[in-house]
Amino acid sequence: MADIEKILSELDAQEMSELLDGIDAQQDMLLSARIKQKALPQLTKEDSAPEVREKSIPRIFKIIPVAAALIIFIAGAVVAVSELASPQKEPETTTAVTTTQNKNSWRDNPLMLAISSGNESLIESLLTNTILLTEDVLTFAIDCADFLSYTVIQEIAKAVEKSFGTTGLDALLESTLLGDSEKALKELKERENMLMTPLEKLSFFFSAAFCDSEVISEFMEKGFDVSLKDASGKSIFEIAEKYGNEENVKAAEEGSK
Repeated sequence: MADIEKILSELDAQEMSELLDGIDAQQDMLLSARIKQKALPQLTKEDSAPEVREKSIPRIFKIIPVAAALIIFIAGAVVAVSELASPQKEPETTTAVTTTQNKNSWRDNPLMLAISSGNESLIESLLTNTILLTEDVLTFAIDCADFLSYTVIQEIAKAVEKSFGTTGLDALLESTLLGDSEKALKELKERENMLMTPLEKLSFFFSAAFCDSEVISEFMEKGFDVSLKDASGKSIFEIAEKYGNEENVKAAEEGSK
């Protein structure tokens, strides 16, 4: 027994704990109790009982990693909640773009709303209010040319030009829409190649409504055919008839033969 006590006295606390765990079996209860009494006098009487509880040091080692993980999880959750709860400040550039878009939105402009509805009497009455005129009102009206009369689009063009000094349109489109035959003819002759883009075709239809026979003939020489129809399905003859320009279209057709 003296040898056992000598060996035990040379063990450190960790080694002693591991030893006690190893011999703490049902058949060695008495030996375990005696060794605990001699080697670890600091243990309580409860620890020396036949059914010895698990040691406090190993239990702490098991609890610490779990507790640390729990603390990290709670801290992360707190940070995430605080970020969600705090108001997010948007970049100034994004706010500026959004504000500009809202300002220029056609839904905010009664004149554009009237244009989109095709209410021509309301459009004409709103044109007298220069505050409603913006640089994009005319282009918006041209986009709606399939259900607006060319006369109303022309009135919008005149109002925009009066307010801003320019319509902002392509020179050929502007001159045919405003019925400026001299300028339109000059523009046509300067253009060697025409691709018959949607806007060039629209210029052709405007010329059938508002320009003289020379302009219409020049379009035909550039390859524009009398069989072309506008967005509403009207030919240049029907357009000319609607806007009282039949003679010019007939003269242009005769001259092209």
